[in-house]
Amino acid sequence: MSEIAKDNIKFITLRKRNQKLLEETYALPKEEWKKIKLVIPKRKHCCLSINESKVYLRGSKKPFRQIIIKDNGRENPTFVITNNWELPVNTVLEVYAKRWRIENKLAELVSFFNLNALSSPLMIRIHFDVLWSVIADTLYHRLAQDLRRFEDILAPTIFKKFIDMPGKVIYDGRKFTIKIRKRSHAPIIQGVEKLSKPFLVPWLNNVPMEIKWTA
Repeated sequence: MSEIAKDNIKFITLRKRNQKLLEETYALPKEEWKKIKLVIPKRKHCCLSINESKVYLRGSKKPFRQIIIKDNGRENPTFVITNNWELPVNTVLEVYAKRWRIENKLAELVSFFNLNALSSPLMIRIHFDVLWSVIADTLYHRLAQDLRRFEDILAPTIFKKFIDMPGKVIYDGRKFTIKIRKRSHAPIIQGVEKLSKPFLVPWLNNVPMEIKWTA
């Protein structure tokens, strides 16, 4: 942190919470908080309560700008640290919110699609793994758009609730019939019009496929 401050490298990051920090935050009087609104499309919590202050961190003699955020949908306040004093507070938080989405997506690709467990050190295979991970993530996202109330759910939840279920595939030489046992979220899939009737599968020579639900 001291090296970054010395080189005047602009940054925005999170400060790790601890009990003392939380107690000091909860003790702040109401008049030291102000309301702001972030202009981020589709963001659920746009109206936030913030507190700005100057803090000194261990290992650095220069002060940093601390922004404490409440009413952002989290149980405890979020602490943002930056050495950029020129940017308006709204801009600081909007920049970090976009970065946070990227970090969450990378974490999802690593934890669910095992992006850090590549099949080979060869560059062509690395590109292949990354390509198919992105394709798989895109397909999960596309499926989510058809699932009512699950449009913004991440891939692990989509897999658990709608994909990881027992079934039976029957091919009679003309079409595929997929028999799936009904589960609690089956009505949501049944409500997808394109899956409620036979459909063609292009990568199987346009062989028809039909989903049937069993008790």
